[in-house]
Amino acid sequence: MSEGPVKAWRDGHRAPRSAKASERVCAPGSGATAGRAYCGRKSTTRAQDWKGVTCVDCHAMRRADMEATR
Repeated sequence: MSEGPVKAWRDGHRAPRSAKASERVCAPGSGATAGRAYCGRKSTTRAQDWKGVTCVDCHAMRRADMEATR
């Protein structure tokens, strides 16, 4: 495949990949997931607020929760 405009367009719409476990920073869970991260992972680094979150799974779950409450 060429490195032309079609590939650039496809790459622009590709879902972001999750960071490696050693680099991932998740959002803290609450309620039923109080002992885990927001995405459901057990042993990860957790950020204090959403500005420091690098986990794409936490961001995806947050978007889904916000859509469900509309």
